[in-house]
Amino acid sequence: MNEQEVLLQTRHIWQTCFGDSEEFMNIYFSKKYTATANITRHADGKVVAATQVLPYTLCQHGDRMPAGYVSGLATLPEYRGRGFATDILREAHLRLYHSGAILSLLIPGSESLRIYYQDSRHGAYETVAFRHEAPLNIACQPATDVVCAPSQGGDTDEYAFYIEQLMKEPLCLLPSIHDYEAAIMLCRLEKGEIWTARRNEQMVGWMMVIPENEHRSVIRDIRCTDSSVAASLLQHFQENANGPESPIWRKAVPSAHPQSRPYAMARVVNVPLFLQKTAQQNPHLSTIIEVTNDEHIPDNNGRYLLSQGQCTRTEAPSETILTPGKLAAWAFTQEGFHLPLMLDE
Repeated sequence: MNEQEVLLQTRHIWQTCFGDSEEFMNIYFSKKYTATANITRHADGKVVAATQVLPYTLCQHGDRMPAGYVSGLATLPEYRGRGFATDILREAHLRLYHSGAILSLLIPGSESLRIYYQDSRHGAYETVAFRHEAPLNIACQPATDVVCAPSQGGDTDEYAFYIEQLMKEPLCLLPSIHDYEAAIMLCRLEKGEIWTARRNEQMVGWMMVIPENEHRSVIRDIRCTDSSVAASLLQHFQENANGPESPIWRKAVPSAHPQSRPYAMARVVNVPLFLQKTAQQNPHLSTIIEVTNDEHIPDNNGRYLLSQGQCTRTEAPSETILTPGKLAAWAFTQEGFHLPLMLDE
């Protein structure tokens, strides 16, 4: 079948399994979906299971690395239990490995799925991103020299500013311009608002707020040059909304945060490259790590010596034994891992 038929049948699987609106699917399949990103399995002359492996850039302390996001994995109900999803995940991880990606991420839709993805047959993922939900309260005075106003979100300087500010985080997933545009379109669909702050016509603040219900709004993200600009954006939003309550912010936090909630999961897809990057970033680290239970990329399994900024394979006894997912958690959970503007909420 041709690419258009595959797209339509993949879209049918999405609608059947997730029940999203036509408007949402129009955004997803125009801005996120591509034929090359799609992985499918066929039976009885039709597409019965699919996922999309979307390209992203992982930014860790300014160092950019290619990564992939497994999106919309689903199998038609009557074809479940035949191993289609497991097979698709294996292909997804091998694709990422051969493309030079370092990490695979996903956001499970339920706790039962979180357990599913932890299984070594499905990739041995672990939770690496946690969030804390609380009203946004900024303990400083609003800036008096900025102009805050609603925006349609389409200006290229807004995207450039957004990425520049996001990269100041120690650990984040950078959205492409298409990811950003999809988030803007979804914001409009959900009757949300984008607010910007400018000082002498230069961007200094950006905020996206979505009404979750008639009583509260949620900040999808806020990026500002300093906290006084953030206070100005919050003040103008509250005045415009005619309500005193601060919107909720689901902020990325370390796993040790006392009120953290599990969010995204990950697994390393190229262990030698990942550990070499880790060694370079931590030249004083000296340890032996054994990676095991990678059923999808067996070449990753083995023992690795990290010493003096280099990573080499070794036969020496290991000090730490980790799965591909636990390796990602070992590296990432001590810092807040920001995955902004995803379409999962």
